Amino acid sequence: MVKKIEHLTANAIIDAMVDGVAVVDLNGTVVQANKAFLKMFGFKSLDEVRGVIFTEFLSERDIPRALESFKKCLEIGVGTNVEFAVKDASGREFPILLNGSVLKDKKGEFVGVVVVLRDITERKRAEEELARLSNAVKMSTDSIVISDLEGKIIDVNEATLKMYGTDDKRDLIGKNSFDLIAPEDREIAFAGIKEVLKKGYTKNREYHIIIKDGSKIPVEMNSGIMKGTDGKPIGFVGISRDITERRKTEERLRASENKYRTLLENLPQKIFLKDRGSVYISCNENYARDRKIKPEELVGKTDYDFFPKELAEKYKADDKRVMESGETIDVEERYIQEGQEVIIYTVKTPVKDEQGNIIGLLGIFWDITERKKIDEKLRLFLQSVESAIDGIAMGSLEGEITYVNEAFVRMFGYSKEELIGKEIAFIYPEDQVPKLEEALKATLEGGWTGELVAKRKDGKLFPMVVSSSRVLDDEGKAIAQMASHRDITERKRAEEALRGSEERYRTLVETMNEGLDIVDENGVIIYVNDKLCEMLGYSRDEMIGRPLADFLDKSAQDIHKEQRAIRRKGERGSYELVLTRKDGQKIFTLVSASPIFDADGNFKGSFAVITDLAAILQATVSLLEQMAS
Repeated sequence: MVKKIEHLTANAIIDAMVDGVAVVDLNGTVVQANKAFLKMFGFKSLDEVRGVIFTEFLSERDIPRALESFKKCLEIGVGTNVEFAVKDASGREFPILLNGSVLKDKKGEFVGVVVVLRDITERKRAEEELARLSNAVKMSTDSIVISDLEGKIIDVNEATLKMYGTDDKRDLIGKNSFDLIAPEDREIAFAGIKEVLKKGYTKNREYHIIIKDGSKIPVEMNSGIMKGTDGKPIGFVGISRDITERRKTEERLRASENKYRTLLENLPQKIFLKDRGSVYISCNENYARDRKIKPEELVGKTDYDFFPKELAEKYKADDKRVMESGETIDVEERYIQEGQEVIIYTVKTPVKDEQGNIIGLLGIFWDITERKKIDEKLRLFLQSVESAIDGIAMGSLEGEITYVNEAFVRMFGYSKEELIGKEIAFIYPEDQVPKLEEALKATLEGGWTGELVAKRKDGKLFPMVVSSSRVLDDEGKAIAQMASHRDITERKRAEEALRGSEERYRTLVETMNEGLDIVDENGVIIYVNDKLCEMLGYSRDEMIGRPLADFLDKSAQDIHKEQRAIRRKGERGSYELVLTRKDGQKIFTLVSASPIFDADGNFKGSFAVITDLAAILQATVSLLEQMAS
């Protein structure tokens, strides 16, 4: 009775186990299995597995290894933690961890093996995910620093070493992470840690860090708190990105914005901004000049203040149409000005706020009379451009040409029949094939633009710009590739010619017949050309670094001072000035001066062309004498 209870108890325990358990006889046949085993393999009853050779549950690739493990288990009595791939009733394969132990009868003879199987699918997924995460940390281009709750660094990735300027982790591990923060940013960093402890993370904080050579670099940092299995904080992780280049880009952007603001004010087009009621808000200098007022005087006025009523009402109707429709309009209008017909091209477009509400309109207009006069020439020109369009080719995903246009045929000298069906590589010399393969790969990933050297049918090589992209079907699947080809032989020649042209212009400044000087905002000379040195009898070294006033006659000092003030206002000017040569001789000159401003609108000095009036007078006298004779 006791043995029966023990037997039933053992069966109940085995059936309650979450791991699959099976008993296999010496022939490898399953004679018993628990419920977890049946569930694991997708069976409903023991009868479905009893009598089945155990190897039928194994993946074919693991059968030899399983037989070897079975043999070894019989030899030593156990087999532990062996991984196999098995398959369930549907044929689905999954990984298991197997432990085995031999069974003996009362005589101590082997009668079979008990195997315990554990489905490790989730563990494998976790291991793979961990490996991916580990690899992501290792391969991350961002710096990753792990520290304990006191800020002591316990691990860093390769990107951190590179950012810090070292290849040895010992240079960082054990240091306090706050010691890497620049002193001026540490107070902000401490505040950030408090926020991390409160919220669990901080994002996009910018600091300066001190690298190994003592210099500082700007970084953008995200920080988070790490927790143990009990949910309590155990440390911090900081992910930083070097934003040195971004800072430089932002600085360039600011300079660019200033440049374009200056450009807007100097555009030949007339530009204005109106509110919803067609009341002027602002305009550029050109528009104000047309209205014969200053830009600030335009604010608050309407077209009725500047145009006849009929014309003002037309402009207001156009404004209303733009703001009600939300669409841009462009209009060509003809007017008679001073007895001549002029054609004005006007573009009006709605201006919206951040919520997308129309709050006014922007208007741009310019005189296109001359453009209209040459429309016929432009038409002929466009025809010539159409006859010289880029060569277009289409191909399969493997790079086989399936279509070319006439421009492509002319460009390479082959007929369409000679091109279609060929690999695209055949129109390139061998040394270009590796680059072509990279281009084809990039095309399939999204697109590529770059320069290649191609080979015509006659064997001649020529440079070209290629722009390629994928052709997608309705489902977004790539089905072909297309590329445009442009011969840039002439552009390459032009670039070489331009380099020569720049040198000629430098020579021109030094060989011009007029004197040229550049002074800074304080009136100190920073450049003179050879002609001005000749006119005054000084060497360049004797003049640069001295105030221009040192070379003026006393009678010219007040004029010079007044003109400097005019330059600071941004105005150009021509005026007579008496200079004094090194030998004391006076020179009467005509000065044409222009101001110099930087991108921020700050006055930086001026440059002037200085003409010797005596030389002009002498030339005039000589001309009159020749005419008289």
